[in-house]
Amino acid sequence: MGNKVLRLEDAAALIQDGSSITFGGSFLQRVPAAFVRELARQHRSNLHLIKASPSYDADLLALANAITSTVSGMVGFERPYGGAPNFRRKVELGTVHYEEQTCPTIGAGMRASAQGTLFMPLPPSALEGSDIPGNAGLKSIADPYTGTVGYAMRRLRPDWAVIHVAEADELGNGRLPLGAPPFWDHLLTQSAAKVILTTERLVSDEVFRDEPHRTLVAPYRVHAVVKCPSGAWPTPFFPLYDADDPAIVEYLALDESDLPAYLSSTEACDRGLAINRTVRPCAKEVVL
Repeated sequence: MGNKVLRLEDAAALIQDGSSITFGGSFLQRVPAAFVRELARQHRSNLHLIKASPSYDADLLALANAITSTVSGMVGFERPYGGAPNFRRKVELGTVHYEEQTCPTIGAGMRASAQGTLFMPLPPSALEGSDIPGNAGLKSIADPYTGTVGYAMRRLRPDWAVIHVAEADELGNGRLPLGAPPFWDHLLTQSAAKVILTTERLVSDEVFRDEPHRTLVAPYRVHAVVKCPSGAWPTPFFPLYDADDPAIVEYLALDESDLPAYLSSTEACDRGLAINRTVRPCAKEVVL
């Protein structure tokens, strides 16, 4: 399969304007934030974000005018930060189109892609009492065995999935620490056409051969691996490090005029040219 290790800036350059993209993690947990910032530095535009529960990723790309549409269930920063102000403002201005779905319907669309089907059926109880079927254009479908009418969610197949992991090898295997929640990440790697891994550290492929059951991401769809220590900062990567609360508060106070300076101030650490970013451990002992 060959060595897939690239610099952050070279991996981000693989994402073309107009691409559809999804990011690993959920809400404010283990966002591949360094990669998101690099997309903004490279002035990527007209991206289409597909993610059940984005936060910093959707908000920063909206602030950078990098996305024009999203398919999401909810966009927000969780407690104590609240919503995603830049994303909301762009939606209200009409510069970002927001297709509101639910986490289950987005998961169904991703599973349809992963399983090679055109759509995924949902039982009527999945959306009972909701406006989502009408607003999001879900189609009604009858169970051919019972006649029960449910819903069909279209296939969602992002061009790219970007996942941040704890360890990866040069071939494209990736894994999380023991105890770390995988969220949607395995499904994203199965549903997207191509995958990019950012990783806290590079390890030998022997690590994955010794414990194959712990492999979260298999290499056959991985096109690039990026060594990116603290690559989820300022979001947390449980159980390696906690959220950087002051940095998140600082980010949420930015407007568009502040963004170039913010991206410049984080560039050296993101690209591995400096090691001056400190992260707060959330556990004394971590089993990788």
